[in-house]
Amino acid sequence: MRNIVFITLFVLSGFLAVCQDAESIFQKGNSLSLKGKYKEALNYVNRSLELDSSLYQRYGFRAEIKTNLGMYESAIQDITKCINKCTCPTRKYHVASYYLERAELYIKKGDSQSALNDANSSIRTNPNEWKAYVYRSKLLLANSKNAKALSDLNKAITLDNNQAESFIMRGELLIKMGDKKAACQDFSKVLGWGFDEYELWIKKNCQ
Repeated sequence: MRNIVFITLFVLSGFLAVCQDAESIFQKGNSLSLKGKYKEALNYVNRSLELDSSLYQRYGFRAEIKTNLGMYESAIQDITKCINKCTCPTRKYHVASYYLERAELYIKKGDSQSALNDANSSIRTNPNEWKAYVYRSKLLLANSKNAKALSDLNKAITLDNNQAESFIMRGELLIKMGDKKAACQDFSKVLGWGFDEYELWIKKNCQ
C-alpha cells in the first residue's frame, strides 16, 4: 500500500513540476510578445504547449502571436483547438468569442463565407452578445444585405443601448436606405455622447 502511495505521489510531483515548467516558459513567451518580439515569443509558447497542452487559452494566445506574424491558416487551426477544447457549458462565452476571432482570420484570408458561418455560430452559442450582431452586420453590409444588417444592428442596440458603434453604423445604414429621420435620432444620440463630428450633419438634415 505504501509503495502505491509513494508511486502516486512521485508521479503527481512530476506532473506538477512539468506544469510549473510549462507555465514559466509560457510567461516568458508572454513577456516577449508584449515587447513585440513575436518570433521569439512563439518559440516559447510552442515549448510550453509541448509540455502541457491542457489549457485551451494557450492555443488562443498562440493564435494571436501567429496572427501578428501573418500565419493566418495556422492561427485558425489554433482557434479551432480552443473551440474544440472549451466544452464546459459555463464557458460558452469564451467559445462565442473564439468564433468571432476565427471569423476575423477568415476575413484576412479573403474567405467571407466562412467568416459569416462563424459569426452565425457565435450568435447561436451566445445570443446575448451585442458585438456578435454588429460584427455580422458588417459582413452582411459587405454583401449588400442591408435589411438583414439593419435587423442585426437593431438587435445589438436592444441588447446594449450604450454602444456608440451600433448607433453610428445604424445611422449610416439608414441614410443609405433613405430614412434620414431615423438616422437623425441615432446621430443625435451619439452627439450627446461627445461625437461632435455629426453636429453639422444633424444641423443640415434634422431640422
